[in-house]
Amino acid sequence: MVLTARLTYKDGKQVVVRQSGVRPAGEAASMGTPGPLTREHLSAVAASGGWKAVLSRMPEPPAEPSTSTDAMTGNQMAETIAALVPSNLHVSEQGSSDGFGHAVVDDGHGKSLVGVNVQQWDRDDPRMREVFGTAETLSDGTRVRVDKSTSRYGGSGAVVWTVDTLRTDGFRVVVQALNSRAFTLPASRDEPVLGIPQLRDVALSGAWRRSEG
Repeated sequence: MVLTARLTYKDGKQVVVRQSGVRPAGEAASMGTPGPLTREHLSAVAASGGWKAVLSRMPEPPAEPSTSTDAMTGNQMAETIAALVPSNLHVSEQGSSDGFGHAVVDDGHGKSLVGVNVQQWDRDDPRMREVFGTAETLSDGTRVRVDKSTSRYGGSGAVVWTVDTLRTDGFRVVVQALNSRAFTLPASRDEPVLGIPQLRDVALSGAWRRSEG
């Protein structure tokens, strides 16, 4: 038998006290065997003022990055990819999810997925300093990180090429190209349809911040 008492404070922090019917030797107790503490006892432990001192020393959870400052939707990101890829390429599909947009691009030698994620970070966020620690720095202060790797989502022969950019105000654009039309699928070509120079051009475009045109 398992009894649980949970107390949630206004700031979202919680105290959870649980009593499980497992004996010290690891032998499970009978489902009907009560533990030494009642529900009232567990509630009293959870409500004890002593936990406040512990909770006050707990660090606040890190803030998550927001989407783009102009609140560009996933569909708008997909449309922007289609507008930015070279005109000799055929865009056969577009799609989106929260904070992401993608397009499937074909040069006549196999389909390739191109995806983008647009974020806004605090420019001094330590996580961004870690991600871009060894990245190239452009004359305007923009950091550019390039990566080529096998796809972590599987797919025989699938590789992902990434250009990750961070502006001085924390505006981040991540563009990826896959040598398949979707993650988890096997490669449909040797390399992604867009090379690193083309991915850089897409990632550094002012189109991701519509106010820049």
